[in-house]
Amino acid sequence: MTVIDDFVDEIETRLATVAGVSVIVPTRQGGENIEDKTVIVKPQSIEALTEYDRPGNPPAIGKLFPVLISCVVIPSEFGVSPTKWHDAAATLGTACQKSITTGVGWHTFGGNSIDAMVGPLEPNEPQDDSPGSIQFTISIKYRVDETDPNVLRA
Repeated sequence: MTVIDDFVDEIETRLATVAGVSVIVPTRQGGENIEDKTVIVKPQSIEALTEYDRPGNPPAIGKLFPVLISCVVIPSEFGVSPTKWHDAAATLGTACQKSITTGVGWHTFGGNSIDAMVGPLEPNEPQDDSPGSIQFTISIKYRVDETDPNVLRA
């Protein structure tokens, strides 16, 4: 497994603790079944984080790994009092953020990262018939060996 796999697995595990949620990490094959309370974990491009570079033999290189979390909300329009989309989205998005940030050392992802931040909730309402979602980004800062991007460094 790679460093990135470890981060994504940890995120997936934490999100799976939210009641009623189905977590998907997309693959090239696709075929996901999107339904209410589906949470999609989308790793983004890794960026250089030069302020976290450290000297050594070999040097340690700072990296920033953003992960986009999309929480799909399809509230039922039937029933005595249907749930409004924005209420359901805020509830699910907040629960997912809390699942990521639970625990004193949440930001170290089991000792693998230097720090992490959770961004604000942002609604994503598509113009077509696809379901809307509420999204947030987890930004994970970590350091790896210059010669091997899968060897974590302090």
